[in-house]
Amino acid sequence: MVSSSDGDYIESKRVSFRRLIDGVRVIGNDICDLYFDSNGLYDIEIKFYDYEKTGELDMLTLDEAVAKIKEPDAFVLESATNRNFSGAADKLTVERTKLLFVNRYSDGCEILQPVYNLMGTAENTGGSVEFSARIIAIPEKYTHE
Repeated sequence: MVSSSDGDYIESKRVSFRRLIDGVRVIGNDICDLYFDSNGLYDIEIKFYDYEKTGELDMLTLDEAVAKIKEPDAFVLESATNRNFSGAADKLTVERTKLLFVNRYSDGCEILQPVYNLMGTAENTGGSVEFSARIIAIPEKYTHE
């Protein structure tokens, strides 16, 4: 957002397209992003990977993933939904869940990793805020030596 004497306006906007594999959205390094400004399209970023099914692993159940919500692999508070929220949450309410595939093709990691994305509301005395907690859906016995 840019402010000028004429008011606020959006300087640029990104439009992202993500691949679906077996109905599950792929996020991470597998991307197709288009960037626009007031003059139109100014940049395109495309990184696609070929995926090959090499086997199957058991996944955590949804109940097992929910049990890990207090210690997730990633946790994001959507600060735009309440600027007064600060500190630790007293209550987490999961309102929706999605299964995602995360392309982790970097730093020697070459897998398409399934991840539960638990989304909902975090609350404390300061108010409430939307959150997203991501839990890797592969049991630790497959990911740690």
